[in-house]
Amino acid sequence: MGAALAAALLGCAAAAHGVALEPAGALPPASCRLQAMAWSDDGTKIAGGTRSCDEQAVVVWEVAGEVVVATHPVPDDVLQLDYANGTLAAGFTDGEASAEFFPSQGVVKLDAAWLYSLALSPDGQHALMMGKQRMDVVSVATQQVTQTRREFLDGLSAACWAPDGRAFVTTSPGSGSAVLVKLWTWGGGAASLADTKQLSVSSTTQASCSAVAFSADSSRVAVGCAEGTIALLRADGSALTEILSTQNSKRSSIAAVAFSPDGAYVATAERSGVAGQLRIRSAASLRELALKGRGAGAMTGVAFHPMDSTRLATVSRSSMAVHLWRLVVPSDVPTTLAPTTDIPTTLAPTTDIPTTLAPTTDVPT
Repeated sequence: MGAALAAALLGCAAAAHGVALEPAGALPPASCRLQAMAWSDDGTKIAGGTRSCDEQAVVVWEVAGEVVVATHPVPDDVLQLDYANGTLAAGFTDGEASAEFFPSQGVVKLDAAWLYSLALSPDGQHALMMGKQRMDVVSVATQQVTQTRREFLDGLSAACWAPDGRAFVTTSPGSGSAVLVKLWTWGGGAASLADTKQLSVSSTTQASCSAVAFSADSSRVAVGCAEGTIALLRADGSALTEILSTQNSKRSSIAAVAFSPDGAYVATAERSGVAGQLRIRSAASLRELALKGRGAGAMTGVAFHPMDSTRLATVSRSSMAVHLWRLVVPSDVPTTLAPTTDIPTTLAPTTDIPTTLAPTTDVPT
């Protein structure tokens, strides 16, 4: 299929659902290609992490002015970024699984060969660091490990805190094509396992789901997987319940997932062959609403503006820039008025107003 025809068909599909994605520019490029990103919780800044260059760094842009406001050198490829309550955390592997926190510049190193996930608590006081078979809770202020769990024999994939700060979820491979989603409650500076849900994932190898996100009200969890499965679960404090799941038609790998702040949409950053793409789904039904490609290079990060469900940002492995997007949603007020059932299009005779006058007895002829 030709590129022009494919684009036309894609545009028609998006328009049919009434939702469309439009490019909204890009932030000034970094000095190297990017593979991680995070949007600050006040919406004013975006951070990007570089890869595969001589001088790795975390670059911070002011979104409104589209200018770089900080560059933090780091010793290796930036694998993970997270923002919470003014704290920025960067994860990398510098011989050991490592994290650095800004602006304090405190560094934590774990006895683990690789960092699989890094997530900050909403208050910015604690970080989850995931090695292959261990999960560590770290104090951001002291850079000390306060809790370690080592029961993940098949490894760990991803972690995400609930915005209310009372729980977090982790994903890890199960047996065969299963993935384990675990809900942990958080209190008193310690985590306790509350529930485990096994997801059945379509996979030709051991299943892996390295993308996970909470909705803004902490009630739902979206999980994205390597061969295109995406699932929604309900989190009610101490239990997980699977709501529904589906798979991308071309099994494109999901690298990152995000809820819109109003909870209406789920965005996924994906790789399909050698191309990256951004997909928008309904958070109620997982129905695809819009899809946009970004050329060569897998998309590795996506985030909604924390207070605007129509603004998104993405990064991809082939680009040195953070790309901005606008989600165009039809207005609640239609552009043309349709006939309504309570306003008739023609007037019908009524029974209380006669069509002809009848003689009266009190008026003489």
